[in-house]
This record gives sequence, structure tokens and C-alpha cells, in this order.
Amino acid sequence: MNFFKTFIGVCSGTAIFVHLLRHSAFKAFRHLLYMATLCAIGITIAGMIAIVPKIDIASDIVAEHCGDIVFAKGRGVIPSREPDKAKLFFLPGNISVCYIPDSYQGKPPMFDENEVSFGIFWLSDNIAVWYKNSDGQMFLRSGLSQEEIDRENIINVLRANRPGFNTATFPEQNISRDELQSLAVWLAGISLFLGFLWQALFQSLLFIIVFSLIFTFLGNRKMQSLRFRDLFVSGIYAALPAMTVASFFPAFDLPLLNYHSAFFIGLTGYLLVVINRLELELKSDSAAPSE
Repeated sequence: MNFFKTFIGVCSGTAIFVHLLRHSAFKAFRHLLYMATLCAIGITIAGMIAIVPKIDIASDIVAEHCGDIVFAKGRGVIPSREPDKAKLFFLPGNISVCYIPDSYQGKPPMFDENEVSFGIFWLSDNIAVWYKNSDGQMFLRSGLSQEEIDRENIINVLRANRPGFNTATFPEQNISRDELQSLAVWLAGISLFLGFLWQALFQSLLFIIVFSLIFTFLGNRKMQSLRFRDLFVSGIYAALPAMTVASFFPAFDLPLLNYHSAFFIGLTGYLLVVINRLELELKSDSAAPSE
């Protein structure tokens, strides 16, 4: 049974589930992957409709303060406009961007003013992210490392944790405002798609495995006619409509529930109905006299 025919069947009722028990776990997982991919595409498209205008505004702000972004041999990644002058500007979403040239010796600019709690530090050979938690503690993340920092000492910390790129090997290249916008749109789209795809698959499998184990070993059912493998396959197919409905919440920024809550409620409710239907079907089949 192909994916779309199966999807229509599981959304139309529970009668199809007794036939889906013949599917292998691998085939069921493949259908879950298809569903997660379709939902991720839909959420990405809906999300990019809101993100692209913000990227357009951000590209204008970067171009206003920096001009082009220049990859320069021996100097690293620098702005074409006043590359030896420190810069501080703010992007949509209250994100600060602080450029620190190699020659800068003063105090750090007020990168966390106006209650900003997230931002980016840009050095010629390093990009680092900083954020402030609810207790006012400030943390710096560069690469895979993270550490708590003191505001006044942050430039020294950044320079002490350079990744060690050889800027002499950097290719000579200018990235214009339009090229920067296109790159940002692609990166945002890919990040949104992969982030949701991973989240949907991981969460779905986690919930399905947990539910299958609970019903296999702890279920207080009259007839233990469903094995773990049967419950796992049924859980995957019960997740398809739950995943579809849950995707509308982040895609259209709906109130009350987020994706996780909507998916959990939908999967739990539908899986209980499915398991009850399967138990009745299998019980009636086993009770029927053989010819």
C-alpha cells in the first residue's frame, strides 16, 4: 500500500489498521519519514513567509553599517566600510551585532543595552554568540564551547578563544547586500526545515516507543493480543494524522497549543482508539470458528 493511500486511510478511520499490521517496521518508519518531511516543508514555507521580510530589513541594516562583507587575505572577514572601527547595530528581533576589529583596544560597546539578551560578536576570524539568562548571567558560545563571561572582559575572552584560522588562505571575495540576503534566506530555510524534521522524527519515535512499551508490559488489557512490534507499527500510523494536525500550530502561529502538546494529545487519543479497535478485531477473529 503506497504512502498517500495509507495516509488517507488512517485519516479516514481505524478500519485500515488491522491491514497495516502486515507492514514491516521499516516500511512504517519510511512512511513516518515521508510524513515528517511533508510537514517540515509546510512549516518551512509558512515560516519563511514571516522570516524573509525580517531578513530583508536585516540585510539593509548590515549594508548601512558595514557595506559589503569582505573576505580579505591576511585580514579575515571584515566590513568594507571602516573595517578598523568597532561597530554596534541591532537587527529585527532585538539581536545585537558587535564588530570588533583586531586593532580595537577600548571597552566593549554597549551590546546589551535596551534589555537585549541575545547577540553576535564578529571578529575577523571568529563568530561568537552571547546570551543572557533570566538571572542576568551572561554566557558566550563559540563553536562547541560555552562559558559564563564578565561583560568588561568579553573582548579578551573572544581574542583568547580564536579558532586559529589562517586568514592568509582566505579567498578574496566581496559579498554584496543582495548576496548576503540570498545566503541568509537559504540558511534560514534549511535550518528551519532540518530542525523541524529532526524534532518531529525524534519526538514521534520517542512517544511511540514509550507508548508501545507501556501497553506491552504495563497495559491492563483483557487480551494481550498485540505484540510490541504491532503496537510500534500501529503507533507510527496513528502518528500521521496527529503530526499533520499538530503542524498547523507552528505553521500558522495558532494559540493555546504548540506542536509538542498538540502532537501528544492527538497521538494519545487516536492510539487508544486504534488499539481498542485492533483488540476487538483480533478477538473476534480468534473467536470465530474455523471451517
